[in-house]
Amino acid sequence: MKRFVALSVLAGLLSWTSSAHAAFDIADSDSFALNLGGYASGLMGVSQVPYDTLGQVDEFNGLNSSVFRLEWKGSVGEHVSFEVHNRLYWNLTDASLGAGQVGLGATVVPPRTFDMKTIIIEKDGLLFEHDLDRLAVTVFSPVGDFTVGRQAITWGVSSMFVIADIWSQFSPFELDTSQKRGIDAVRHISYPMEGLEMDLIVADRGSWDMLSFGGRWAWTLDSSDQYVAIAKSYRRVWAIMGFAMDLDYFRPYSEVAAAFDLDDEEIKKPRFTIGTDYIRSEFTLSGEYHYNGYGTSDSGEYIEKLTSAEFSRGEIYFVGEHYAGLAASWMPVEYATFILGGTMNILDPSVIISPLIQYEVVQDVNLRFGGYVAIGDYPELRLDPNNPIDLNSEFGSYGNLFFMELSAFF
Repeated sequence: MKRFVALSVLAGLLSWTSSAHAAFDIADSDSFALNLGGYASGLMGVSQVPYDTLGQVDEFNGLNSSVFRLEWKGSVGEHVSFEVHNRLYWNLTDASLGAGQVGLGATVVPPRTFDMKTIIIEKDGLLFEHDLDRLAVTVFSPVGDFTVGRQAITWGVSSMFVIADIWSQFSPFELDTSQKRGIDAVRHISYPMEGLEMDLIVADRGSWDMLSFGGRWAWTLDSSDQYVAIAKSYRRVWAIMGFAMDLDYFRPYSEVAAAFDLDDEEIKKPRFTIGTDYIRSEFTLSGEYHYNGYGTSDSGEYIEKLTSAEFSRGEIYFVGEHYAGLAASWMPVEYATFILGGTMNILDPSVIISPLIQYEVVQDVNLRFGGYVAIGDYPELRLDPNNPIDLNSEFGSYGNLFFMELSAFF
């Protein structure tokens, strides 16, 4: 087994260091407006598997992938807006490496009844595809905003170990964090009273029994933001609550989520995150502890978790129970940012260390050099189809990755 991991916190830190980008105005009048923005990103990398795979996987493998996204946004009159995204994705890799495990395009796409993806080329380690990743219309009314179609939805306040973002979350292995993958849904956002936001969602999951829906109520009190939510996502009913405080340079926060499984007819173990951000103009530091009720403390059960429906759908990306995460970002000069992060499975123990350097070559053009180094007990592979592998630690099996990425925004 081979899978390469990036830190989920890296996505947040990279978004902090991105520039604001101006779109091109194609039409601009009171009755109709249309503008075009987007970005292109290309990544080259080398992965290493530092343990014996019995000849199944080469020690070193190459990775080359690109994403090109056009973002069309517009309005019709004062009460209607729309958004359409064309997403082109290219991935070329050694046949033994497989596609979509880390880097650009690693996030699991939410299940969709209406598949708007076109496979242009798929053969021998090469994937080239186009997807309509946004196709949504928003109507602004006195009783709230209604959005229908493929859209991005985000819940939660955690930055590393996400638990409340049940609709469509980034993979912690994803390097393309400029835009989330779209989910087909109907969404209504309203403000029934001053300071209270109500967010109601009905989401397609590809079949009637997986149809998902829920609501979140968020409000602000002095220097704190809090929310409660209840939702059916896939075959579980979730109760979620969280808060975040703004204390000058510190931002402490916490979230907890508990679920009832409709198939097993039992309450599952909760998921819980507590952490804080320390944010200054040139330096940020984040730390989190996470309890993953989806996971297990027994490494012998990792394979079962990795092959579960929850893992394949992108509901979870970690299979242990107790985690700690730490990330720091430092901008000593205007155009350069240094990032260092780490995620640890506490019980293994195993850890992923992630250094990254980002340099803004010119305005809206970023060059990044980074890597992911795994530390932990290596797995044991056997030529036994009934018992082919023992995962002695979670991150020890993931190997190492070193990459260069160039991104341009418009």
